[in-house]
Amino acid sequence: MFKLLWPLFFLPALALAESVPKSNIELNGAIQESVLGSFCWHINQGGHFCLDNGLTSPKEPLTAPQNFSLELKLPDQDKLRKVQYSFVPVDYEMIVDDGTALNGYGWNTGMKALQELDLNEKLTISSNLKPGLYVLGVLAWWKNHNDAYHGFLIKISP
Repeated sequence: MFKLLWPLFFLPALALAESVPKSNIELNGAIQESVLGSFCWHINQGGHFCLDNGLTSPKEPLTAPQNFSLELKLPDQDKLRKVQYSFVPVDYEMIVDDGTALNGYGWNTGMKALQELDLNEKLTISSNLKPGLYVLGVLAWWKNHNDAYHGFLIKISP
């Protein structure tokens, strides 16, 4: 019976997840769209819909040098309440292939050492990382009580 009911819940959840606006990063002229992870989002009927997807990212990484800056673009930036981010080192053996990451990867790890981002007109993240593969996880909270995790994938070259 559970197998029969699961699609009835999952398909509407996917449709609601698609209604949450995406964000993107720009790094050296290249743009990457986020893969949505966990979120709670206001829906038209007056409530919030929440889904917990964990740590997610696109499948194809952006390449960056060890020392870099990128620009983060979030929906309704002027209505943000708080933004935190973290670079999480990953390798391809940590991928969770359970279908929760829409158009991307789910990762068997979590965010650590969250850093607060200053809420300026331009959201800039600068970092100096060792070579390797990283998920950039961004947690954003808006003044209307929406919140969302946006995941990106970055490969740091030597």
